[in-house]
Amino acid sequence: VANVFPVIDGSGSMDAAAEGGGWGRASRGQISRRQVAYAMSIAFSTKNPVEEFKNTYGWFSRNFHIVGQSKYKDTRPNKYVDSAGYIEKGDAKTIISAGNTFTENLKRIQQSDPGEVSSTNMGAVVDYFIKLVESGKFHVEELPQAILYITDNEHNTGDSPSKVLQRASAIGWHPLSIFWGITEIREDMKRQFMNTPNCLL
Repeated sequence: VANVFPVIDGSGSMDAAAEGGGWGRASRGQISRRQVAYAMSIAFSTKNPVEEFKNTYGWFSRNFHIVGQSKYKDTRPNKYVDSAGYIEKGDAKTIISAGNTFTENLKRIQQSDPGEVSSTNMGAVVDYFIKLVESGKFHVEELPQAILYITDNEHNTGDSPSKVLQRASAIGWHPLSIFWGITEIREDMKRQFMNTPNCLL
């Protein structure tokens, strides 16, 4: 039982075959890395023991997007305003649920993909939550204690993890970053993340 917020790697390399596919797209009959991430996200989201994280998840590529009914999709001017009219509830067609069949959830998670495949900026996830605190909408204690990245571990195009986590530390937030790789970890990823505090590969 953990306060874990799952996020999916939406970069272009996720369209490659799940096994030994290199950079090319998965061909007919092959399962892509993206499809593996869909399946894992359905499991982590629908079975999440933290009620406020259940049936919700995020996408990251160049930017970060949240799908589902989440308090973190908050357009309030500040934390003193009643959130009822400002929380984005999302489109019911794109929300996954333990009450749906796996096939229904798979179709819905595919529909929720923002289609932004330009890069792999892992820091966009952390920066999104930092802005919620800096804008005065949330207290640090309300942020996720752990972020679960479901990724192919290809490479990180944003700031180094140490720089990103320094920004988080500046507001008193020390999230555990878990990178659940669905392919072998590349050497450039190892160099960036292996010796960074609060990062698990």
